[in-house]
Amino acid sequence: MPLKFLPSALALGTLLLIPARAAEVTVQTGHSPGDAGFKLDPVPPPAVDDAASRAAFKVISGMADPNARGGLTVLHDGRVPATEDAPADNFFFARTPEQGRVLIDLGKVIEVREVATYSWHLGGRAAQQYTLYWADGAEAGFQAEPAETESPPAHGWTLIGKADTSAKGPGQHAVALSRSGGAIIGNFRYLLWETKPNADPSGFGQTFYSEFDVIDAAAPEVKRVRTEKLTDTFRTEDGKFMTPHGHWLDDRDGDRDDIVMLGACQEAEQRRDLGVVAGLD
Repeated sequence: MPLKFLPSALALGTLLLIPARAAEVTVQTGHSPGDAGFKLDPVPPPAVDDAASRAAFKVISGMADPNARGGLTVLHDGRVPATEDAPADNFFFARTPEQGRVLIDLGKVIEVREVATYSWHLGGRAAQQYTLYWADGAEAGFQAEPAETESPPAHGWTLIGKADTSAKGPGQHAVALSRSGGAIIGNFRYLLWETKPNADPSGFGQTFYSEFDVIDAAAPEVKRVRTEKLTDTFRTEDGKFMTPHGHWLDDRDGDRDDIVMLGACQEAEQRRDLGVVAGLD
């Protein structure tokens, strides 16, 4: 009996290409116990003109704390708080219910390269714990606002990743979710941000979130927040300068090119309200 051979793809001169698996989304974190101006390597400082600055933010589960007087706007205004306990300059949820969800609508489908979040507090509200999902809105059965008791993946959402910086303690925290090699996370329009509070004996564990960034891979390079310690001084008759809190700066010849600090400068405490975000990188 003659043998019968099935034609193979190779015999037919056809090369079968198996697409490489996309790089996994990695979660990078940065932390400083004090004021580092949100320079929290390896996460870059907050962006000023990223895609989130033009997005619509909406609470779809939970309630904003009444002391978060800046509302959701403070999450994407390109500014950072002035101090480590500034409720009006951060967004945070009320104590109950514990879980909170925020829907972010970027307005259109874009190539998202990175999502980053920033927080700052002197105590139990500093660390970040959340789960992040994405959707382009075209999935079958997609619901932009799934009920609190319903799982987002059951309604057209895809998991990006989870963040947990609770082991790092008080201070400034930063989290960045991205793929290695600069690959995009995906093409999507919506983000669903599901937060949970930190364990705190007093019950005040809802994170003070300062900024939420979305980096569009197809957009120009974003500008970054850069803060500086500033001192307000005035000239005295003997050629010295004094800060409002009595710290003296020596400038004998009056040209300000050889000022010697004779006392500790006070850090400007109103970076947001007085516009003392000194520049953009």
